[in-house]
Amino acid sequence: MKKPFFALIFSVILVLSACSRSPDAGELASRFRSDFAEAQSLKLTAAVRADYGERVYDFELSYEKTEGGATVTILAPESVAGISARVGEDGLTLEYNGAEVYTGALTDDGLSPAEALPLAVDAWAGGLLTSARVESGLLICEYFISESVALVSNFDAETLVPVSAELISGGYRTLIMEFGDVVM
Repeated sequence: MKKPFFALIFSVILVLSACSRSPDAGELASRFRSDFAEAQSLKLTAAVRADYGERVYDFELSYEKTEGGATVTILAPESVAGISARVGEDGLTLEYNGAEVYTGALTDDGLSPAEALPLAVDAWAGGLLTSARVESGLLICEYFISESVALVSNFDAETLVPVSAELISGGYRTLIMEFGDVVM
């Protein structure tokens, strides 16, 4: 009598554990990409640290993507606050009261800090995902950008909201972004 009872209990536990199985990293990454692709707009802020080796710069940026394109605006430091970048088919143009600004290349590929945020958004939407794993409540996705540049993005594993991202160039972390006020 005890053996069938224990077999029944074990079967119920097995079925319940299979039903409550959490999705693996690949499933989460696929679900994020699908949800992200369906989003009509995206707004977020990012605290950005660009590391040029001999000098480090901190920025705060806002990003807004609509059907008409995307805009990145520098919120801080105050000395450059208000500079906006329009992202379009022809690349990125920085403007402030009609003047264009050049920030300098951050990677060997010529990537600038202002281009990093649109680059991350593009990678999330359709970039080549090379690995995904879940650690400490984060979905960690690595995207191929070029032969020498990778993007490592961290998403909340439950909500799939972007938390942070890093650009790795030539084996070195050259840029860190921490996201806030994310609205999709």
